[in-house]
Amino acid sequence: MKQSKKNKLRTLNILDWPNCSCYTCGPSNEEVIEKEYAGFDPITKERKDIWVYNKWIWSTPYDEDDLKNSENVAETLDGVLYVNDGDYEETTQKEYENYLNYWHNKLSEDYIREREHQKELRRELYQSKKELLK
Repeated sequence: MKQSKKNKLRTLNILDWPNCSCYTCGPSNEEVIEKEYAGFDPITKERKDIWVYNKWIWSTPYDEDDLKNSENVAETLDGVLYVNDGDYEETTQKEYENYLNYWHNKLSEDYIREREHQKELRRELYQSKKELLK
C-alpha cells in the first residue's frame, strides 16, 4: 500500500474486490498482504534487509462515521473506500508472492473494463432498490 498525495488516503494497489458490499449484502471484508521493511536483525542489531509480511483485513464502511472514526482509511485503484481497525497478522513470503501474482494477472485492460461494467451494474441495482424503498 502507499499513501496517496492527492487526497492523503492510503491507496490499495488493487481494484474493487469482487465481493458485493451493497445495501442488502452489507459490508465486504477482504484481505491485503503487504511487505514491510523490518530494518534491523533483532538478535545482532545489525542493519540488514529483513522484511515482514502482514495480512490486513479491510472492510467497506457502513456510513460516514465509519470513515471518520476508523484508524486506517484507504481506497482502491478505482476509488472505492475501505477501512481497517489496525489489526493484522503475520504471514509468509510465499503467500505474499502468490497474492502479487494473483493481482498482477487481474490487472489486465480487459479485466479493468469488465470490472467497471460490473461496478456500474451494481450501482444501478442499488439505486433501483433504493427507489423502491422510498
